[in-house]
Amino acid sequence: MQAQVLEIVEKRRQFFGMPCSLADYKTVDQGTVPATAVIDNPRVSLHCADHETGRVIFTELASDVDLTSVPFVYQAQHDHAQRLYAIEYEHFFELFALTGRAGDDAILIHTPGRSGSTLLSRILSVSGTVASLSEPDIFTQVPGYRMDGAADDELVKLCRTAVDALLSKVLKGRAKVGAIKFRNQCLAAIDLLEAACPNARHVFIHRQPLDTIHSFYRLGQRAGLAESMPIQAATQFLAAYYSQPIEEIADHLASVRWRDDIVSPLAFSTTFWAVAIYCFVQRKPDAMPLFMIDYDELRTMPRLSLIHISE
Repeated sequence: MQAQVLEIVEKRRQFFGMPCSLADYKTVDQGTVPATAVIDNPRVSLHCADHETGRVIFTELASDVDLTSVPFVYQAQHDHAQRLYAIEYEHFFELFALTGRAGDDAILIHTPGRSGSTLLSRILSVSGTVASLSEPDIFTQVPGYRMDGAADDELVKLCRTAVDALLSKVLKGRAKVGAIKFRNQCLAAIDLLEAACPNARHVFIHRQPLDTIHSFYRLGQRAGLAESMPIQAATQFLAAYYSQPIEEIADHLASVRWRDDIVSPLAFSTTFWAVAIYCFVQRKPDAMPLFMIDYDELRTMPRLSLIHISE
């Protein structure tokens, strides 16, 4: 089994909210190396998928980058990537079928966004018994692949192997349990993640809706989304961000339009939250067990939240 070596010539990150992909890099093919050498390299971690070619992409980072201590794994991987490696799905599945089932005991954190999930991931990381990864991006790509027609069983296998690949690396000699905090787009694939890791502890962290919406609004202000926008532009952005049909996004926006066909920043933030909750309600299996964590409880009684998760 071989891995293709891709030397990075240029980085060209898309809009900050969209999932990472191989398109974020201009690369040059530098031949192949044994796939096991890539897997065993402590500086190499799973980055994203390239579903069209049936490959997963690993990134090699500097030795001083600890992915359990960064706010967002996807951003740190992009910023510190030195080279990439591509491994075919078939070989990826085979390699990690032999490494154990790190996902069986995992803590998997789901969130509508701006609800304290990054804080929870950090608390878990410093607990000493959990190694937590905040927002690795291969999972964020999955709703888009589903929208493009990929079979659910194939995506479940990709998710399961990705969990094992990421956690088996960070658990080596460090902690007893691994945790992954997903980005809010992953709510559109929460059923696939539950099918991939049915024995994991799935956590949903939430916050009062108005507080969440105001937090989205402040984030948009910092990101330069301070102006009102045409409803068509807002619809296209939200449909692409959440990998949802444009018609469904248009229905959400129709109830919060400001005037004419213009969406205000606050209306956009409201819809941003509403679509995340819609994805959660539509995709969560009825029988899926969830540990519910309230943001205010986490802030005031973090120890109680940790006990609740680990019971």
